[in-house]
Amino acid sequence: MTIWERVKNALTPLAVPLAQNQYQVENSEYPDLYLVYSIPAAIGVEYADDEEKGRNFLVMVNAFSRSGLVSLPDVKSAMKTAGFTPSTERELAFNETTGHYGWSMDFYWLEDL
Repeated sequence: MTIWERVKNALTPLAVPLAQNQYQVENSEYPDLYLVYSIPAAIGVEYADDEEKGRNFLVMVNAFSRSGLVSLPDVKSAMKTAGFTPSTERELAFNETTGHYGWSMDFYWLEDL
């Protein structure tokens, strides 16, 4: 299973619109709540016999909501249940065009190759 499939499988049970890298819509009709995930880094961390044996993936999940940040879906629990390790979280700038608040969460996945 690829890292992208792992993330999608972890987040799908939340039953929230979901996209990889960028949520694309027609006619600027964004849902009130949606998630976007990306893999900004994949770092080799284990080596043997001059070959990479392990890779640590940084996974970023961004939650966007028009109703603020208080009642976001429990992304952290969903990702932890799927085996991801939580890391840094941060607020994103309010999007004046779409009216969404944003919250970004980082997770790590260590994969043996």
